[in-house]
Amino acid sequence: EQTVSPYMEFSKMTPFGQLRAGLRYEHVSFDYYMNDVKMNDHCRRFDNFYPSASFATMLFGVGMQLSYSVRTTRPTYSQLSNNVSYGSRFTMQTGNPLLKNSTRHVLSLAGGWNFIQFNIAYTNEKNPIIYSAEQNAADPKVIMVSHKNIPTIKSITPMVILSPSVGIWRPQFMGGFYKQWLEVESLEGKVDMNEMLWQVQWNNMLVFRPDLTGEVNFFYQSTGD
Repeated sequence: EQTVSPYMEFSKMTPFGQLRAGLRYEHVSFDYYMNDVKMNDHCRRFDNFYPSASFATMLFGVGMQLSYSVRTTRPTYSQLSNNVSYGSRFTMQTGNPLLKNSTRHVLSLAGGWNFIQFNIAYTNEKNPIIYSAEQNAADPKVIMVSHKNIPTIKSITPMVILSPSVGIWRPQFMGGFYKQWLEVESLEGKVDMNEMLWQVQWNNMLVFRPDLTGEVNFFYQSTGD
């Protein structure tokens, strides 16, 4: 594998706030071999540009930052391997040499005032890599687990963090949810996996002395997709 990825960034302080803009170019190429034989159909060459931009300012005493970025995730070598591993009499697992890179477009807004922080992010991931389980054509009782690309997953993730300080008590409360828009194919047809997933975390630190502290923490996650 060969990788070249130069990056450049522009930054400027304006009367309204701090502006940043960046651009990364990524060239990746790798050759795929099976038993020392080069498989030309599985060899890859990627040439992509990934922009990023952000703007930070103070608005009515609240620090805020709006940002946008494009990121990529390449499949691992184990996900690309077509070796078959045995799980049980009814389950085997293999990779998929034809997997594509996934690309995430992320738009986020973050802010903070005193002990209050918030963040909301919208993500559009194209060609995400997911697990796939299908019946073996030669023996329908056997399930072959692999990976595949699906067209897109869109999601939104708001989060609020409260971290006041009251005497020896240092509480931190984090609450938010994950909501996605996803439709997948199954043996029973198309299935919507759009149910919201809530998360709440409440950490409590007690500072009795600089060398003596205690913690009581709580975490909750709802059912969801």
